[in-house]
Parts: sequence; structure tokens; C-alpha cells
Amino acid sequence: MEQILRDFQIAIRALRKSPAFTLAAALTLALGIGANSTIFSVANNVLLRPLQYRNPDRLAIIWNDYGSGGQSLPAVSAPDFRDYQLKATQNFEGFAATTYASLELTTPSGRSQQVDVGVVTSNFFSLLGVEPLLGRAFTSDETVPNGPHVAMLTHRIWQQQFGARRDIVGQVINIGRVPTTIIGVLPASFELELPPEKFLVEDSDIYTPLQIQVDKVPRNLTGMTVLARLKPTANWAQAQAEMDGVAAELRREFAVHQMSGLRIRAVPLQQDVVKHAKLPLLVLLVAVAFVLLIACGNVANLLLARAVSRKREMAVRSALGATGYRLARQVLIESLAVSILGGVAGILVAELGVRLLIALHPASLPRLDEIAVNGWALAYTAGLSLCTALLFGLAPALQAARPDLRDALADGTRSSQRLTKSKLASGLILGQVALSVVLMIGCSLLLRSFARLQHIRPGFEPENVLTFRVSLPAAVYPDQNAFRTTFRRLREQFRSTPGVLSVGETVKIPLTGSGPQTPYAWNDETLHHWESISADWRSVSPDYFNAMGIRFEAGRAFSDDDDEQHPGVVIIDDLLARRVWPDENPIGKRLTIDDKAAPKDWLTVVGVVHHVRAHDITTNLREQIYLPYFQQPTRIMVFTLKTAGDPAALVPSVTQAVHSVDPNLAVYQVHSMQEYFRLAMAQARFVLILSGVFGGVALLLTAIGIYGLISYFTSKRVREFGIRVALGAQRADIYRMVMSEGFRLAATGVVIGLAFAFFTGGMLRSLLYGVSANDAVSFLSVPLILLGVALLAAFLPARQAMQVDAATALRSE
Repeated sequence: MEQILRDFQIAIRALRKSPAFTLAAALTLALGIGANSTIFSVANNVLLRPLQYRNPDRLAIIWNDYGSGGQSLPAVSAPDFRDYQLKATQNFEGFAATTYASLELTTPSGRSQQVDVGVVTSNFFSLLGVEPLLGRAFTSDETVPNGPHVAMLTHRIWQQQFGARRDIVGQVINIGRVPTTIIGVLPASFELELPPEKFLVEDSDIYTPLQIQVDKVPRNLTGMTVLARLKPTANWAQAQAEMDGVAAELRREFAVHQMSGLRIRAVPLQQDVVKHAKLPLLVLLVAVAFVLLIACGNVANLLLARAVSRKREMAVRSALGATGYRLARQVLIESLAVSILGGVAGILVAELGVRLLIALHPASLPRLDEIAVNGWALAYTAGLSLCTALLFGLAPALQAARPDLRDALADGTRSSQRLTKSKLASGLILGQVALSVVLMIGCSLLLRSFARLQHIRPGFEPENVLTFRVSLPAAVYPDQNAFRTTFRRLREQFRSTPGVLSVGETVKIPLTGSGPQTPYAWNDETLHHWESISADWRSVSPDYFNAMGIRFEAGRAFSDDDDEQHPGVVIIDDLLARRVWPDENPIGKRLTIDDKAAPKDWLTVVGVVHHVRAHDITTNLREQIYLPYFQQPTRIMVFTLKTAGDPAALVPSVTQAVHSVDPNLAVYQVHSMQEYFRLAMAQARFVLILSGVFGGVALLLTAIGIYGLISYFTSKRVREFGIRVALGAQRADIYRMVMSEGFRLAATGVVIGLAFAFFTGGMLRSLLYGVSANDAVSFLSVPLILLGVALLAAFLPARQAMQVDAATALRSE
């Protein structure tokens, strides 16, 4: 141990004598290590950190698949949920369900605000293993129809609206204008983590018990997200086999499931939560690994160049009795000291990188606000520093262990070293160039994909559209007539607001998820296979399409006459029209969304609109059906206001207009459609920016590596160049010689990189839009850029070489 400490002291002294080398090597490693630590911090928090529940690896989320063309969502009906509880007992400890409501909370100050309310079964929190911070959880007698009005507060709203009062348990507050008793407060660590496809569920502010009469709910009304917990003795294959058996039994017992071909999947919850983030993060982890390898190549070449100048020193030590092991250990310890400096600086780079990532706010990353350079990241950085010390220090150490005493102790100035004859140094440069090619081709593919995304028209015009929700409390607005009357009054208020050009209403706006879905049929065959085909449905007002800029392909929009007094009508999108009536005019055709409806009550198609992207901007998912609001009124509506200017400027006027109709109504989830559009682009922008940064760093490090190596070997060939000039060589010949050596090295690396990129390009395929993984533009442009950079890096050393004066060079020798 004393020997190692003494070697560290010697290493530190040696590094202090070469401050330029030490600084260059440490900063190069800091970039590579810092980038890796940044992405690891994200991947560790998103992919590796378990969900904050008891034994999260045993938790499942239940998906129901309803045949080809049918819905595939974590959405379950109440009767099916009850059957899961009764029939799937061999491998499951239990099932719990949740759904969602948006209700009005009257705070202690008397002010009303809209809150997200999770409606859960009595065993929901116990199944997750969550214990209340205060009070208790729900009991089974509180989850019966018309049961007591009780609620649990999240830690967040307990602090924000109730001042963290510990006497809140037992207090009565108004939720949805209904007196409700608070029975508990959830811990600060609790957060409902579900996949993006979660059905009508949000991470809520308040939780209430699910009070539903199951026998009154149709089996095709899928309104709940269901979680399950496997028994300790069960594995996932056994659990899935049991759910397959339950699905088969339900298909035998119920015609609706037989017709739809119901399948039930038990999916690990952790896997489902992170699935959309997994591939982008793996791609970024590979990218930063390439950056680190390129950085290590640079530092290894610096050490090799430094080792040449220390040949005499190593030879003297060897002559005085130092063993090869001793010399190699000294060089490795110097490498470790440099790596430690780079690791410490890399932590600072990682801290900055994490802050920048949070600022980018990629929508696909769950737990974004919890990402930090924590203990795991520090341990990872330390391990990375040790590995990099071996990576870039091993070759110089092996070289130092075998000193050539005769050559080193002789007059070494007569040596002439060619870059192409230094196999190790050349190999490192080849590797750097090849890795840079792969990384930059990936960046080019993502850039071209992002450019294509910019030109996507998602089926609507997001510019200058303000959106917000208004929810009518059941205690004040008990029936559909009250809904219709109130929303008519609100619409008139908005129309008279200065700056509002058009007013639309819908139950679900684009880019916020598929939302409500409905089976549909258009003939006897599809009616017989009810629920095997489903579509997203929207209840909308007459001006909704105009406000959102949704283009009509045929027919007309709804009118105020399309109400409960007139025959049912429907507007469909062009996807549904092409599927159902591919060679016919769909206007005037009939379809139904109710398998019990008589043929005379089927809906008449009066319009066809362009398909609107519901979940993300790159994919056409299910067909879409629009119903007139006055025939399908709902309690909660999203208003879409087309504005003459900045939508945000109208928020105060809109709030005032709502309060003029009912001072207690809340306006919430206020956003512009451009915000939703930017959020939908967040993942592509996130991966593009980071890969672009890493590609730029790789290109810079490669250019520095090529320049440094050519410059070093050129300086060692001064005598050779002087002799060549003295023998009649033209200065242009010297210039071409140096440039050609650098070009051949870079070209070889480019060819290797192109081959590797071609065979590994499929990894990016699912992240690309409108661009092939073997896109010709990227595979042609990147090599040209890299070769240009290589020539530029070789230019200065070549220019210095051609200016060598023969007499001066020979005299100095």
C-alpha cells in the first residue's frame, strides 16, 4: 500500500510538471464521463429504480384486447373486474381498480377550484402497499352503492390547501358540492405511476371510494384501470395462463365477449410504465458510451505521445533495476490520477447536464422531477473513472513495461516516426473515426426525422387555439337538460368575448390520448361481431371543427338543429370512411354505436373529416366518430377557442365569462393547442438535441485527436523532411504526404464506421418518422463531413511540415 501511495505522489508530481497535458486529458475525460453520468442518472431513475410500492415486481396492470381492429387498452368494465376477483385466485393475491373524476373542491378559504379525483376500490392502497400518513384507508362498507361520502387527501393538496393541519382527519369539506369527511392523508412519497395509455386515470389530488352497482353496468362499458398483485409463489407465465383461462370462460359465458374475441393480458406494471422511455434512453446510453470511447482514444494517444518523450526516463529506471511491472504500474497510476480528475470534473458536467435535461421536459420520461446525480450516479461515475483509466492507460503501460534500452539511451533524435507505422496510435484513430461515423449518422437520421415531423399536419391547426375544461357539479346540474342549457349560455358568453373568432366544445382534445371509445357496426355481420371493431368517439359542438381547423372531406358540420328532438346524426373521419365504404360515398350511410338500437334509430353520416392524431403526431390509431353535443351531452366539456391573437391573453376574459354564468364554476387545465403540440414533439426533440450534442462532441474530439496525432508525428519527422527537401523534394510533395496519411487513416475509419452503422441502424427504426434507417443522404453526407474535418485537422501540421527549412533542420540534428 505504501508503494502505491508513493506512486501516486510521483504521478501527481509528474502531472504537475505537464499542466497542458493534464488539463487537456482531464477535460476530455470530463466530457465523456459527465455525459455518461448524466444519461445514467436519467436511466437509473426511469428504467432501473423500482416503483415506490411494496414489492413492485409483483404488480401487474390488466390489458383487455378486443380482437383485430378493436380496442387494446388497460380498460376494464366493472362486471369483468368483479369476475377477475372471483375467478383468478390461484396466482393472484387480489385485484384493485381505479377510475377518474374531475370535481369542484371548496377550500377552507371559501374559494372553489377544480381538482382531479381518483375513484378507487377499498383495497386499492393496500394492494399497492401504501400506508396513510394520517388516518386510515377506505373500508369495504364505504365502497357500496350510496355509501358514506369520505375521501383521502394526497400529501400535496393537504399542504397546499389545508396548511398541513394534523387535525384534518374527521373534518368535513365540500367535494363536488357534497359534504365529504376526510378519513386520511397519503404519504408524501405516494404517486400514482401508470403507463401513458392509462384509461380515464390521473395522478389525483384527492381519492374517494368507488361506489358502483356492478349489475347495472354493461360489460362493454370499459371505464376502469385495473391493477393486480401476484402471489409470492406465482410467476408471470402462470399468471398469464390463468388470465387466459378467465378470458376463455368469459367468452363462453357472455356473447359480447365471444363476438369480440376477448383476450386478457397481465403486464408487469414497471415494464408498462417505462416502455416508451426505454428505447430512447438505450440509444442515448450507446451514444454516450461512444463519446467516452472516443475520449479515451484521445487520452490514450496523448499518453502514447508522452511515453515517447519519456523513453529515456523509463530506460534509465529499468537500467537502475525497475521491473517491467513496476514501470507499468507507475504509468497506470498516472492514468488513474488523470481519470480521477476527469471523474470529479465529470460530476460537475453531470449536474449541469441533468438540469438541462429537466429543462427539456421530455414527455415520455416518467419521474422527471426526481432525476438527480445521486449516490448511484456517483458510484457509477467512480466505476467509470476506474474503467477509463484501464481503457486509455493499458496500452501506454504495456509499452512502458518493455523499454528498448539501447534505442532509448542512444541519440533518439535521429529517429523518424511515421503515423501509419504506429499501429496502436493509428488503430485508436481508426476507432475514433468509426465511432464518430456511427454516432453522426444516427444524429443525421434523427435530424432528418425531426425535420419531417415539423411538417406534419396532425389533422388540425394548433395555432391560436385556447383550450380549457369546465365541469358541472352533479349537485347543481343534475340532468342532461341542465348540461345543454349551461353550455349554451357559456358558448354565447365566449362568442361575445373580444378576440374570440370561433367557439368549439368536445369531450377530448387531440394529442391528449385516445379517450372514450365505442364499438360500432354498419351491417348485420359487424353487428353480430359486436365490439370486435371500435373507434374513438367525441361529443362535439357545431363549431368545433371550425375552431380547431379540422378539414372536411365531404358533407357538412353539425348544426344547432342536431339535437335530441331530431334523428341521430354522426360525422366520421376519412379512415373510417375508407374502411367501411371504400368505393362509395359515405354521406347518407348508416351506422350504430348501440348494439341494442333498432335499425330505424341508427345514425346517419352527414360529414367526413380528416383524421386527427389523438395520441401522438406520428401515428394514425383508431377511426374517429363525432356525435353532436346536444344529442350526447356530458357533464365535462373542453372548450376550444380560436383566437385572433395570443391565446394566453384571453384567459382572464374567459374566466370572467364563466363566472358570469356561475361564479362557482372553475376553469382548469388551461393550455393552448400549441403547448400540446410542442409536448407531443418533446421526445423527438429530446433525443435529437442530446444525440446532436453527443455527435458534435464526438466530431470535435475526433478532430482534436487527428490533429494532435498528426502534429506530434510530424514534429518527429523534421529531420526526414529536411533531408527530402535537400534531395530535391518540393514543399508541395511534403504537404501532400502529410495530408494523404491523415486522409487515408480517416477514410479507413469512415469505411469501418459506415459498415457498422449499416448493420446497426435498425436500432433507431422505431424512433424515426418518414426516414429510412439506411437513409442515403445521411450515409453520404456524414462521411463527407468527417473527411472534411479530418483534412482540416491535418492541414495545420501539413502546412508546418512544408515550411521546414532543410539547412535549419539538419543543423539542429
